[in-house]
Amino acid sequence: MLDYVFGLAGALIPFLIAFSILVFSHEYGHYFAAKSLGIEPTTFSVGLGKVLWSRRDRDGCEWQLRAIPIGGFVRFLGDRDGIGMVSTSDLDGNGKPDPKSPYLLRRPPLHRAIVLAAGPGANLLLGFLVIASLYVGFGRPVVPPVVREVVVGGAAEQAGIRPGDRFLSVNGVRTHSFGDIFSEISLRLNEPAVARIARGTEELTIKVQPRVERITGIGGTQSIGRIGIVSGDPVHETVGPMDALVYGAGDVWKQTRAFVIAVKQLFIGTRPISEVGGPIKMAEVTSQAISDGIANFVFILAAFSINLAVVNLVPLPVLDGGQLLICAIEGIVRRPLNARLLVGIQAVGVVLLLALMTTLTINDLWALFSKA
Repeated sequence: MLDYVFGLAGALIPFLIAFSILVFSHEYGHYFAAKSLGIEPTTFSVGLGKVLWSRRDRDGCEWQLRAIPIGGFVRFLGDRDGIGMVSTSDLDGNGKPDPKSPYLLRRPPLHRAIVLAAGPGANLLLGFLVIASLYVGFGRPVVPPVVREVVVGGAAEQAGIRPGDRFLSVNGVRTHSFGDIFSEISLRLNEPAVARIARGTEELTIKVQPRVERITGIGGTQSIGRIGIVSGDPVHETVGPMDALVYGAGDVWKQTRAFVIAVKQLFIGTRPISEVGGPIKMAEVTSQAISDGIANFVFILAAFSINLAVVNLVPLPVLDGGQLLICAIEGIVRRPLNARLLVGIQAVGVVLLLALMTTLTINDLWALFSKA
């Protein structure tokens, strides 16, 4: 237990540095989009709580580093709460947005939506660039989507899958490697998978029901779907710059899709909330990645960046996704929403977010003490 805690503590600083990089990129996305539209930012902060360092640039924006290295915000002219609490209550007297106003809150819904979306967009871009760079620098191990062995009594054997079968697609998603098969199958909890398989000169469509298994690994216990097939040996592939961009974009899409599916499973109850972790679990994953080498650490940074983007797009009022939904509604009805209604919606969002964070912290602590 003590060795585990000390190892986790040793990873805390790299984790906080990595997380601060993600926060900076996210907030800079908001900042850059706003500046491009002529909206005036007044504060750019990485971290929360007491201000440890600050500097005001020539445009009047104060750049801050705060004591609690979790989170951050950009505050705009006339905005008391930062980008996470955008409302329309400060519109001018006639209630009409001004497309040239330096105030974010007085801009049309489309302008505010661009600023809001730029934060998650920056995280997706960072994840994409990091993954593409890793491919150029290190290449990639590729395992052909060919079955070497079939587990006796497993779901694959019962469905009629044989050694030597090449997977062409799973649920309509093309499988270029064995990892693609795993990605599709592992997400299927109590859902059948439809595989398109090449066997010799013929192509077959086989329906297989994955079996849900609980596995314990980095970051805790997770439920995954398995069908009982074994891959061959990996082949190292050198990747050029253009291919790296293609592979990077593909990986961003796959991870985003996998994360969205996992969130959906949480909401419908097929995946327990106990599998979701918070900062402690993230620090544990970071610790393991560091011990596995710099490339793994950087890849985890990219994965966290992509996940941060997706989380921020969840339509909770205090997140970018919730504010984007408000902008969309205002764009459809062509008028600002009632200020009191917005305040009430945001208050509910704060309560839900605090409840979620409390649950994640409890999950983290439970997992921590269960290792004793």
